[in-house]
Amino acid sequence: MNLPRPGVTRTVKEMEAKGYLQKLMSPDDGRVTYISITEKGENLSRKYDQDYFSSLAPYLSEISEEEADSMIRTIGKFYQIMCDRREHYDK
Repeated sequence: MNLPRPGVTRTVKEMEAKGYLQKLMSPDDGRVTYISITEKGENLSRKYDQDYFSSLAPYLSEISEEEADSMIRTIGKFYQIMCDRREHYDK
């Protein structure tokens, strides 16, 4: 996903502290960490899938395929600019 490692680490730690994720060390290799979702995390994910995203679905039919493609390209360009700038600031 081309995400900066410190941001991912911070997010995982925050989600673990809130009880959404669980980190497990590999019994075979101490350098490997597995991340699994907890029941609390599953409930939160389900809530967003059912409550939030499902409520948006009817409105998405108003967006044409051409508009969606344009939006995807724009978001992709914006994301790339943000990644490039972040690399500059991480130095």
